[in-house]
Amino acid sequence: MTSYERPTRVLLSIDPEWATAIYDGDKEYEYRRIPPACDPPFDCVLYETAPTKAVTGEVRVETVVEGAPTEVISETVAGTPHSRDGLLAYFDGASKGAALHATTVTEYDTAVSLEQLQDEFALSIPQNFQYLSDHEYIALRSVTR
Repeated sequence: MTSYERPTRVLLSIDPEWATAIYDGDKEYEYRRIPPACDPPFDCVLYETAPTKAVTGEVRVETVVEGAPTEVISETVAGTPHSRDGLLAYFDGASKGAALHATTVTEYDTAVSLEQLQDEFALSIPQNFQYLSDHEYIALRSVTR
């Protein structure tokens, strides 16, 4: 990636409950206090946190709704299993928020465990997200089919 190209793929940490809701079609938006600096559309590879501790799928993000948390929530909460109060608590203290609109959803046939991510791909798990190079993404996808 050269200095002027924006990233097109991220590894996104997500609670297993919310990953399942995305895979089941119950959740269209993933909320972030700080969104990836990517121009839509972009791909998010989903790393499910404990107890799953594995990459389990990916989503295509077609749009990112950004703004004051109350505005983001009002515009997107109907497309999620979240409560308005729960989202307000998540965004508490934040002046801005974002909702990533997940459209194309792919749950992998084979998950990639935390150990594989660290040992075979030398990836560390982010608190929020980290950018993936084309090489890292292709290598990950080669073991999930």
